Amino acid sequence: MNLVLAMFINPALFAWGAAAASVPIIIHLLNRRRFKTVDWAAMRFILESIRKNRRRVRIEEMILLALRCLAVFLLALAVGRYMMSSTAGAANLGSQAQAVYYFILDDSVSMGQQVGNTTSFAKAASDLADTLGNIPTTDKVEVLLTSKPLEDAAVFKIGSLTDKLSLVNKVKGLRPGDTGNQLHLALKRANMVLADDPMPKRLFIYGDFRKIDLEGAEMEEARAELKKLSAKRVPITLYAYGLANGVNLTIQEVKLVGRRPGGSEVGAMAVAGQDLRIQAKVANTGSQRVERTNLGLAARCADGSEASPPVVEVPDRRSGRTGLDPGEVETVTFSYCFPVAGPSSLQLRLPADGLEGDNSAYLALNVRQARRVLLVDGAPDVNDPFASESIFASWVLDPTGDGKWRNQVDVMALDRLGDMSFGDYDAVGLLNVGDLSAQQLEALTRYVENGGGLAVFTGNRVNPAFYNGAFYAGGAGLCPARIGAPVVDAERRKFFTLRPDSIADDPVMEVFRGNEGKGMIFLRSMHFYGYTPVTELAPEGVSPKYGPVRVLARFDAPGPDAGHAPAVLSRNVGLGSVVMVCTAADTDWSDWPGVPSYLGFMNDLVDSISRLEGHEYTDLVGRKISYPLGPELASAQVTLQTPAYPAQDIINLPNVAGLASYDTPREAGIYAMKFDLPSGQQQALFARNVDPREGKLQTASEAELKSALGVEFTYVNRMGPAGTVLAEASGREFWKAFLAAMLVVLAAEVFLGQRFGHYQQ
Repeated sequence: MNLVLAMFINPALFAWGAAAASVPIIIHLLNRRRFKTVDWAAMRFILESIRKNRRRVRIEEMILLALRCLAVFLLALAVGRYMMSSTAGAANLGSQAQAVYYFILDDSVSMGQQVGNTTSFAKAASDLADTLGNIPTTDKVEVLLTSKPLEDAAVFKIGSLTDKLSLVNKVKGLRPGDTGNQLHLALKRANMVLADDPMPKRLFIYGDFRKIDLEGAEMEEARAELKKLSAKRVPITLYAYGLANGVNLTIQEVKLVGRRPGGSEVGAMAVAGQDLRIQAKVANTGSQRVERTNLGLAARCADGSEASPPVVEVPDRRSGRTGLDPGEVETVTFSYCFPVAGPSSLQLRLPADGLEGDNSAYLALNVRQARRVLLVDGAPDVNDPFASESIFASWVLDPTGDGKWRNQVDVMALDRLGDMSFGDYDAVGLLNVGDLSAQQLEALTRYVENGGGLAVFTGNRVNPAFYNGAFYAGGAGLCPARIGAPVVDAERRKFFTLRPDSIADDPVMEVFRGNEGKGMIFLRSMHFYGYTPVTELAPEGVSPKYGPVRVLARFDAPGPDAGHAPAVLSRNVGLGSVVMVCTAADTDWSDWPGVPSYLGFMNDLVDSISRLEGHEYTDLVGRKISYPLGPELASAQVTLQTPAYPAQDIINLPNVAGLASYDTPREAGIYAMKFDLPSGQQQALFARNVDPREGKLQTASEAELKSALGVEFTYVNRMGPAGTVLAEASGREFWKAFLAAMLVVLAAEVFLGQRFGHYQQ
């Protein structure tokens, strides 16, 4: 029976129609029972005549009755939409022998697309449940989701349907997940399961078959697995549930950004009490323009408090309106301040639209109480601390010395530096440092290349041999330029300042920009009496692994480079950056430390060059979560709460070799990794977001699927443009022929009824 129903796109309608073919017989039998026999004299002659023609009349009645039943049956064939394809024909018309049915159900995010008051996935699950209900318990079945294709987590592992009702209800209760489509892995398992089974086999795939799923290496793997199945003569049927959606927006990315020297927008460090720049990319992946779009925000702070900041409008850069055209991507940047330090998170939400799964994105941060800054003092003065090179820099960065002003500063004399590692600091400053040992320079270079920040202030103690030698390294070192002999007016008769027209649009120089009047006041209030001339590096001398040198400001100073002497230079070095200020950090060569712009400049400088942080806590669903456990957490018991908590139990994680990890984050949202110690509990937050490709809902046509998959298959489109259920098969359909045949049969029945005398002329 299941093989017969598999020949129809609408098997239920066919079943009811076929049953209705018995109605003419029932009516015929009932009509025979309506008449009562009454004998009367004249009837004898009529009965004698009827007896002579009874056999002919019965034959005529049977012919008319057969034509009526055939007409109803042809109507059942038409509405049931009988289908025969070259691929599936043999299987459809096969015997009643046992068979193996392998079902793959796409439960990726895109299958959550809204269709009226339901979803594509709900329709697919309902169709699959109906099909399972028609399969005999003697046949073998496996039902697999694309989200868990190779795990021991099949909805139903290969076997007979001993409890069909339970499986049908389980399938109907499924929901789409937060993962992408892993069809290639599901097909790999299908090959493994079906490899040695001698029974007839069939493969059914229920999905939305989007164009983007046909791209990349994963589709190459899927094609290879399908070819293996086709070589085994396994009929393949695709049921498509993709819908051309009108309105859909996707949050493609959310991250914490800062501006590095050079102006590039990169990650940043989150510090409590400081406005953080959050950047989100919103794309219109639908087919209609969205006139007004807002991003809703929800913050979770380290102290357990929650906040809902004001919504952020998504602008249209071309028109200035708040909206997006189809295919347009808009970058939205806004500020948010976390009041307390510790693991924190931010959720971004779009208004409801065609696909709910891509309307949220999460950002996990470790908000720091303060940046850690190391100032290496090349001219310390134990007897008079006010004469030390670092005194003014440490004051403006950490006035109270306790890190409450977002910087925690450690000052170290050069002779105490030793062979230390710089990894404990977010930024390092060399203040009038003469030279470094080879080991110190190697450690500092490694630190900067791995993301650290270095600020260099010159002075009267710098050693030209070191700066122009190992520190510069022919353009491949940390020093961005060769230096010359200092130019100093010891009597301070004439001063110079920074040229206003030389100030670059760079975060390091932010204090001198913005309000132009204020910036000019800052520039005029600075008096310089000495500087270190440098020779700018020509582009051809730039090391391939380092970035170009940029001049951020120039001195309006006398000397060999009158009016053009570089004052501030910057250069990206690996993942980190170096800024060189060609004057002293104290008052030996200027009165700059005594004016307000010095405070703003030093804080902007440290903010710009500090080590990047935060990107390691936020990633896509499916990406492994790892956290290095330092010595203080070596004995901690590690647990994990997923976004599904408390519906999902807390997971115990092994503490192995100083690393805690979770390999299978399948839900979008915030994961809380907790560390239990005798002294208390600590935690780290991680965010996992839906792959933004799931928001691209453009479906592939049957021709595109055939080209991409490279095998023969039966294609059934189950979704109309407005969410109505369709059934367009690639195999041949005969409903029109059956309808025409029904009309012919009805015409023949009327003609013969009149000819036989059963109908009045």
